[in-house]
Amino acid sequence: MAKREKKVIYTKVSKQEMEQAFAEYAMADAQMAKINNELEEEFEKLRQERAAELSKLSGVKEKSFNMLQSYAVENRSRLFSSARTLFTKHGSFGFRYGTPKLKTTRGNSWETVTEQLKKLMPNYVRIVVEPAKDLIIANRDNPEVNSFFDKVGICVDKDETFFVKRYPVKVV
Repeated sequence: MAKREKKVIYTKVSKQEMEQAFAEYAMADAQMAKINNELEEEFEKLRQERAAELSKLSGVKEKSFNMLQSYAVENRSRLFSSARTLFTKHGSFGFRYGTPKLKTTRGNSWETVTEQLKKLMPNYVRIVVEPAKDLIIANRDNPEVNSFFDKVGICVDKDETFFVKRYPVKVV
């Protein structure tokens, strides 16, 4: 179970303490960036050293996958008549159904389908009514729009987040 850390809230921080804290923050951040860059360089070097091996193994996997798939397709009626998965000593493979989805039949578009549904199956047509939040925010300074905010029960709010952006620091 993760431990909770209590966040320390500092009060009455002097300008000198703030400058010292910022210097420590900037140095720690710069050192972290340097270490991460070194790690990334080492990773890239290792990736390049093993690229040929990875490529060869990827080819083996692809060839084997294709053989397994061919075997499954050719023997589908015999192997997968009762179960959708075949278990072997190395693992399992088989066929899975994807999530059901609707597609239009040839010669139909979603517009024509919607029109037909409105006539024949109206319970299966959604009519979405929702506030046009983007328009309200865009026109929030308009007195005609703003006068209704209290009546309809809305207000425009902006979240405020704290940020720190350090200047470049040279790490030795």
